[in-house]
Amino acid sequence: MPSAIAYRMADGVDKDWVKSVNKNFPRHDLGFYIDITPETSIERNTDQKFNILYSYEHLDRVRKAYMSILDEYSLQKIDGNNSIDNIFKQIATRINHRLNEREEEMER
Repeated sequence: MPSAIAYRMADGVDKDWVKSVNKNFPRHDLGFYIDITPETSIERNTDQKFNILYSYEHLDRVRKAYMSILDEYSLQKIDGNNSIDNIFKQIATRINHRLNEREEEMER
């Protein structure tokens, strides 16, 4: 749901309306936001199979929308300017940490 909210907010749609439309979807246990600048997004969009043609301005609004909902949706921010391996390791570490927490909770 956070992606629906961020992208619709960037389009000017009311956040509360998007939340109400998506209220029946289950909330995530663990969520990540991989943060990159609009410039980086445009530079990386060289693969024609994705054919994503958002403008710099739109990507900037999406990024700002995500930043505004990070805490509300408990999204963990990952620096997307790191290497793919580093990003993977950060996410894997955080998932393993959460799984260990869950395991400890179940043992109580």
